[in-house]
Amino acid sequence: MEKSDILYDAIIIGGGPAGSTAAYILSKQGFRVLLADRKTFPRPKLCAGLITRKTTGIIEDIYGENVNDLKAQGIICHQTRDWAIHSRYRELARGRLDIPFSYVNRTMYDNFFLKKAKKAGTHVIEGERVVSVDIVKTCVKTEKGRIFSGRFIIGAEGAASMTRNVLAQSSLITENSRKGLAVAVEIAIDRHPPHYFPGHPLLYFGYIPWGYAWSFPSGDKQVIGMGGLIHKNDCDIKARFYTFLNSLPYVKDPKKIQIKGHLLPYGNFLRQPGFKNILLAGDACGFADPLLGEGIYYAHKSGQLAARSIIESLKSPEQAISVYKKSLKKPVYIELEHAKRCRWLLFSFLHHFDYRPFGVSMKIITKRIEETIQGLRSFRGMKKIEVWRT
Repeated sequence: MEKSDILYDAIIIGGGPAGSTAAYILSKQGFRVLLADRKTFPRPKLCAGLITRKTTGIIEDIYGENVNDLKAQGIICHQTRDWAIHSRYRELARGRLDIPFSYVNRTMYDNFFLKKAKKAGTHVIEGERVVSVDIVKTCVKTEKGRIFSGRFIIGAEGAASMTRNVLAQSSLITENSRKGLAVAVEIAIDRHPPHYFPGHPLLYFGYIPWGYAWSFPSGDKQVIGMGGLIHKNDCDIKARFYTFLNSLPYVKDPKKIQIKGHLLPYGNFLRQPGFKNILLAGDACGFADPLLGEGIYYAHKSGQLAARSIIESLKSPEQAISVYKKSLKKPVYIELEHAKRCRWLLFSFLHHFDYRPFGVSMKIITKRIEETIQGLRSFRGMKKIEVWRT
C-alpha cells in the first residue's frame, strides 16, 4: 500500500463515541486528525440508550456539557429515578435512585459528538468504508481506493472491528472474541396513550441463559430488548424474545414488529489493546460492562485515554501501546474484570434460585449497588471512588 501525500497525526476508524472522543481531544490539541466511518451521520444505531452518572461525568469533563445542557439540546430524552427487576415469575426488587438514570437516542447522540469533533478541526470522511489497514506503514485504504497515512491509528469501528482482526491475523494480539461476544435483539415501539408504558427501566432475568431482557423508556419510544452470551446460549434467541414480548401487556402483536439484532462485547475485552502505534478503543477492544452490557462510558473513556496516550507518545509513536495499556488498568480493566466475576455469580449460581438471592441483595445493599452502577464505587469490593475523574 502506497502512502498518501497528506500525513495525518492520527487516523481514526469509526465515528461512534470512542472515535469521536479521541478525534475531538486530539484536534483540540492541534493534531491533524482524520476520522473515517462507513456510514453517513446521523445513522441508525441499535442501543438501549441508558447512560449512568459516570457517563455524564466524563462528558462534562471532556466537553464541558452537563446534564442540563444535554437535556436542553435534546440529547438526553428521558430521565427517571425509579427502577425494577423481575425474574420470569415474580418481581425481585424495586427502588428509587439518588441520581437519575438518563436515556439517549443513539442516532442523535453519536451525531452530536461527531459534530463536536468536526468543529474541533477533525477531517471527517463519511459513507466510505475503510477496506484495509497497513500496520507497518500506518496507512488505511478506503473502498474508493483512497490511501491515507498517519503516525497513529485508532481502531474504533465496533464489535466487528477490522483493525482488531488485522492485528489478530498478524498474531500481534491474542483474542478469543467469540467466547465473550453477545447477541442482542431489540425493538422500539411508540409510547401511545392511553396504553400503560412503564416510565422507568425494568430488567428481566430467566428468559435466556447467561443474559437478560429489558424494557426502557426513551422519549416517545419504548426500547425493548434481550441479549446473552453466544457461546452459553444454544437456544433460539428470537423465539425466546417473542416469549418475553408476549408477557408484556403493552406489546401488541409482537410477530408483526420488526426485530433487529446486533453483536456486542460481553466480557471479551482484550488485555493487549493494540500494537505499538495502533490502538483499539470502545467495542473494538471489547470494552463494555460484562454484567449489564453498558458500553457508552467505556467508549468515551477509552477514546479519551487513547488520545492522551498518543499525545504523550508523539516523539516515540511505538511507545503508545505501553502508555495506553497502563492508563486503562484502573478505570477500565479492573472494573471490567470484577464486573465479569459478578456476572459469573449471577448466571452460574443464582439462576437455580430464580434469582431471589439477587433480589434480596438489591434490597439490603441498594445504595452500594446503585453507586457501583453509577460509577461512584468500584466493582472491586464496592469501594468508594469516582472512576471518571482520572
